[in-house]
Amino acid sequence: MSVITKIIAIRNDKLGDLLVSLPAFACLKDNLPASKLIALVPEYTAPIIQAADYIDDVIIDPGRENGFRSSIKLSRLLKLQKFDAVVTLFSTARLITLFKSF
Repeated sequence: MSVITKIIAIRNDKLGDLLVSLPAFACLKDNLPASKLIALVPEYTAPIIQAADYIDDVIIDPGRENGFRSSIKLSRLLKLQKFDAVVTLFSTARLITLFKSF
């Protein structure tokens, strides 16, 4: 069994949905305390997730409205991170495209 040391958890939609997802983020960290937990969220929800002591780092999702180039840049950044696990709490075709090469 491989060890999970780096997890990305995604909730990149609405503020209320992020708030009700916070227990899931906390549960991930509680069950894998040695793992680095990184959240992928939109910029306007970042201050909330950054205040959570169980989140180790935040990556800002520029969103599809910022164009194809921003999605390519984000995809490259995510690939460089070499995550052991991806947990998406909001699935879209764009997210599948961002992570399909992993």
